Amino acid sequence: MNEVWGKPRPETDRALEDIRVVEYCSRVSGPYCAKIMADLGAEVLKIEPPRVGDEARYMGPFAGDDPHPEKSGFFLYLNTNKRGLTLDPHKPDGKKFLKNWSKKPTC
Repeated sequence: MNEVWGKPRPETDRALEDIRVVEYCSRVSGPYCAKIMADLGAEVLKIEPPRVGDEARYMGPFAGDDPHPEKSGFFLYLNTNKRGLTLDPHKPDGKKFLKNWSKKPTC
């Protein structure tokens, strides 16, 4: 059973559970919008560019004041409830992966 602090979760918490979203944006606005959708139950796949990732990874605050891309509290907050993938959607393999992922039925 879905629970929030020991109480049943309202059905509205999963309002988007049949929706699949590909997020290909960085910084704040796009990732925040996708976070809201993920929090409402959508399956969100965040795509980050190879080698650099999302620019938000370099924005603080950082855990332990260590400016490491894996320790950005800002990035972590914006990307809860999402799946992440490093991919170049302009290359043939990237296009193929996204095409197949978008066809996959949701469970």
